Amino acid sequence: MEKELEFKEIINIIQNHRQNAYRKINEELVTMYFEIGKYLSEKVKSEDWGSKSIDKLVLTIKSQYPYLKGFNRAGLYRMIQFYETYRDNLIVSPLVTQLSWTNNLLILQGTKTIEEKEFYIRLCIKKIIIRKENSKDKYKSKMKKQTAGRKVLGDIAPKFAQLNDDVLFGEVWSRESELSLRDRSLITISALFSAGLYPQLKAHLQIGKEHGLTKKEVVEAITQLAFYCGWPKAWSTFPLIEEVYGKEAGELDLSVFPVGEKNPFGQYFIGQSYLYRLGNDQLPLFNVTFEPGCRNAWHIHRFSSGGGQLLICVYGKGWYQEEGKKARALRPGDIVNIPPNVKHWHGASKDSYFQHLAIEVPGVDGSTQWCEPVSEEEYRALEE
Repeated sequence: MEKELEFKEIINIIQNHRQNAYRKINEELVTMYFEIGKYLSEKVKSEDWGSKSIDKLVLTIKSQYPYLKGFNRAGLYRMIQFYETYRDNLIVSPLVTQLSWTNNLLILQGTKTIEEKEFYIRLCIKKIIIRKENSKDKYKSKMKKQTAGRKVLGDIAPKFAQLNDDVLFGEVWSRESELSLRDRSLITISALFSAGLYPQLKAHLQIGKEHGLTKKEVVEAITQLAFYCGWPKAWSTFPLIEEVYGKEAGELDLSVFPVGEKNPFGQYFIGQSYLYRLGNDQLPLFNVTFEPGCRNAWHIHRFSSGGGQLLICVYGKGWYQEEGKKARALRPGDIVNIPPNVKHWHGASKDSYFQHLAIEVPGVDGSTQWCEPVSEEEYRALEE
């Protein structure tokens, strides 16, 4: 037993130093990209170099140093952008070396203001992994089994009903590896709009909403199609869109707090949510907006000491539940004290928008562990 404990200590030493080595290598790589960006930026601004000089540099690296990867034209201009974004910010620039180059690029290209960038850099440092929306299979939408054909036409046209449910939706729509459900919905809506088939169009607007098409995207598509398929068709379609989608969060006056932009951590939510940072000077403070039926996945705020989260409900109806306990209905004015290291979820009720302020309680070694989504069965079983 003593020998096994000694071996474990050796393994821990190896793993700790390997992690430190990876961290140092990453710091050097990000620092290198920053310095290259600085050099190129100054050359271009002094007019010593133009775009042709950058092209010649790319060709030189490719022909004489083929083992150096990532230094193509796009890569070099990203380094310039990286340097010019953070060079004058004494708070943010030291933080970027703590992130991988990939995460730095995701934040650089996916945010607008330096305040947003700082916010997401700090979240990454706290081990919340940034991924593209819908990157995890368990959070992707799946094509629901269709029975509409059999219900409506099963008696009069049983074969047609079977082909509709089992082939069109069961096989063609389910080929998500070739084309996503969202894109299939957009194509179908466009086809039905062009044909003027409004009853079917309304049904597929609802399906498109379930597959992630936003009201803004559908309106934009119909606006463009109106030039090709007919102006009166657009007039007939916009009321259907309003009927299916209603008012979206950004169009509504909910609480006094801004709705913000789409939540960048949407892959951990079922439904659409929005995030607005209210402050970060003393404590991180955010307003989170959930559309009806939206909720986050089960998750845990991990801390070695202290920590946790405080929710202050400011609009609508929502839910909060800890693992092993009954769900708690939430209304404006309710306060939820979420202890550290407790598995839980929160979100809107099925028929109401919901907003809460989220305040992070200070603690040591904080991180968020995302778990499985709240199933449709669990959610629908809640009692108002």
